[in-house]
Amino acid sequence: MLSGFLRVVSHPKIFETPSSIINALTFVDQLKNAPNAICIAPGAMHWQIFDTCIRQIEAKVNDIPDAYHAALEWSYEWVTMDSVLRG
Repeated sequence: MLSGFLRVVSHPKIFETPSSIINALTFVDQLKNAPNAICIAPGAMHWQIFDTCIRQIEAKVNDIPDAYHAALEWSYEWVTMDSVLRG
């Protein structure tokens, strides 16, 4: 997930003055080292769910990371500004 953050904040087509990768990485390090930060990882079924998702929607390009996030076995709601996935 943090890789997506880095992608967005350093993107010159999103921000007039994007963050430098060094500043963005420094911020990420601060988040990761915060006392209440918890590192979470995909569950045992993640790849199978991901595989099913991308096959069902015939995922391409930006659909792939969205499907990856959707396949995470967490109780969260994902919001994206990408185009709507075909379902």
